[in-house]
Amino acid sequence: MRIETVAVHAGTHVDPGTGAVAQAIHPSTTFERDPDGSYPRGFLYSRNNNPNREALEECLAALEGGAAAAAFSSASAATSAVLLALEPGDHVVAPMDAYHGTSRLLRETFARWKLETTFVDMTDLAAVRAAMRASTRLVWVETPSNPLWKITDLAAVGEIARQAGARYVCDNTTATPVLQTPLRLGADLVVHATTKYLGGHGDVLGGAVVSKVRDELFERIRAVQASAGAVPGRHVPARPPEGRSRPLSRAADPRGARRRAPPDDGVRRDDVGAGARGPGAGDGRRGQAPRLHTRHQLRRDRESRRAPRVDRRRRHAHSGQSLEAVDRSRAPGRLDRRSRAGIVVNNQERGR
Repeated sequence: MRIETVAVHAGTHVDPGTGAVAQAIHPSTTFERDPDGSYPRGFLYSRNNNPNREALEECLAALEGGAAAAAFSSASAATSAVLLALEPGDHVVAPMDAYHGTSRLLRETFARWKLETTFVDMTDLAAVRAAMRASTRLVWVETPSNPLWKITDLAAVGEIARQAGARYVCDNTTATPVLQTPLRLGADLVVHATTKYLGGHGDVLGGAVVSKVRDELFERIRAVQASAGAVPGRHVPARPPEGRSRPLSRAADPRGARRRAPPDDGVRRDDVGAGARGPGAGDGRRGQAPRLHTRHQLRRDRESRRAPRVDRRRRHAHSGQSLEAVDRSRAPGRLDRRSRAGIVVNNQERGR
């Protein structure tokens, strides 16, 4: 199934009561019990789960090819949940150029919880091997990295982590599952800042953890999600790419990227690459180069679309009348542009 299809349909279910095909927003914080005190519909309290968050998590898991996902109020909350699933004294290997929020959590917050961290250049496999210890429990990568945009060999680092018996986590915020699926390259967990490219419009704050399997580690992360409460609000959309998943997949599709260099004509053009709408973003039209206009080109385009002006005298002249005959045929006292000021101009005045 193509990524566009998954993005549009994953997590979306037809409402059995109304037949609605769009996800409704459920503002309720509590849900009805049965007389025996059970919750047969699966929802207890919105901090634990609610229908919107469940749909969001289902969508994210499907996009990454994982078994389960946990949505959070931010990527920092998602990162914290992964680190809280470890034990004091555990060792983490992390990239030197990780997102600054991740580095701060490891250096300042979790260091006080006796979590040890070694920061290395993840593009140097020898340095990664040298950083591994007997107590290493987690290897964290971020590719492309932020802010240096370094590319890590996910499969090679994953093999190093497996040999050491460590869990392998990839921050896939920049690439998104459109361009990269770390779970298929050996990662155990994928972390997202859904605020960024998955949200796409800068109006959704959130984070997520996607797990390859629903195992003990993921259940610890899920427990942190429910007990710590750093979850998306109950008005969270059914999924961040709602209405944006199709442009996301097209914008990040390399086939939509610019295929030829711009002419060297001194015209300044805005970049349509990673900083515009996603890594390798084109103009959203599959297989076509983006149309980049200067101000003068846009003005010429507008003028070319206008209806051509027709000289009525020349139009009549084509029918056999002379221009003088056309002028004489006009009634005396005809109003011209100056009539707006209340001035009536006859044909003689117009002739002067």
